[in-house]
Amino acid sequence: MPLGTIVGGIMGGNAAAQTQRKLDEIVAMPGVDVSGAYADNLAAIESNRAAAQTGATRTNTFNQQELNRMLEGSIPGYGKMQSSRASAANDLLAGSIPADVARAVRAGSVSHAMEGGYGGSAAGRNLVARDLGLTSLDLIGRGNDMASGIIGSTPMARLSGVNDQLNMTGKDMVGLRSGERTQKMAAMKDRAIAPGKTAAIGMALQQEDAQMMSLASSIGGAAAGAAM
Repeated sequence: MPLGTIVGGIMGGNAAAQTQRKLDEIVAMPGVDVSGAYADNLAAIESNRAAAQTGATRTNTFNQQELNRMLEGSIPGYGKMQSSRASAANDLLAGSIPADVARAVRAGSVSHAMEGGYGGSAAGRNLVARDLGLTSLDLIGRGNDMASGIIGSTPMARLSGVNDQLNMTGKDMVGLRSGERTQKMAAMKDRAIAPGKTAAIGMALQQEDAQMMSLASSIGGAAAGAAM
C-alpha cells in the first residue's frame, strides 16, 4: 500500500477521532440554567425600572391629554363642565351647599323670611339649611354619590404600567437562553464536522496516491499492449 495512502488514512482517522470528541462535548453541554435565567430577568427589570416608570408616566399623561383634547373638540365646554361637577361634589363632600344652590336657596329663603317678619335676624339666615331639609351628613352622602358618578362617567385613557414597559417574564428569559443554547450547539456541530487541516491533508495524500496508482495502471496497460 502506498505510503501516502497509509499516512492519509492515519491522519483521517485522527481527524475523525477529534470530530467525535467535539460532538461528544456538544452532547454533554449543560442544559439551560432556569434559576439563573429568572435571576437575569429580575435583574434586568430592576435595572430598567426607573426608566420604565418615567416612560409609563409620560405615556399616560400624553394619552389623557389627547383624550381630553378630543372630548373638548367634540363636546364644546367639556372641560368647564367637568370642573363645575367636581367643584359641586367637593362642596357636598365637605358638608357644604354648592355656591349656586346656596344662592338660589338664599334668595328663596330671604323672600320667605321677609313675608314671615324674620328679615335680618338669625332665624332668617338659618332658613337656607331648613329649606333644604338636609343635615351635613346628608350632604356628604350626596357628595359621595355625585363623586362616584363623575368618576364612573369620566372617560379615562388606558393606563400604561411599568409591566407594559418591562414585559419580559422569567419564562421568556428561559426561552431566550434556550434559543441561544440551540444556536451555539448548531454552530459547534457545524464546526466539528467541517474538515480540518489534518483531515484535508490526509484526504489530499490519499487522492494523490489514487491518482498515481491510476496513472501507473494506465501506463502499465499501455506498455503491455505495445509489447504484444
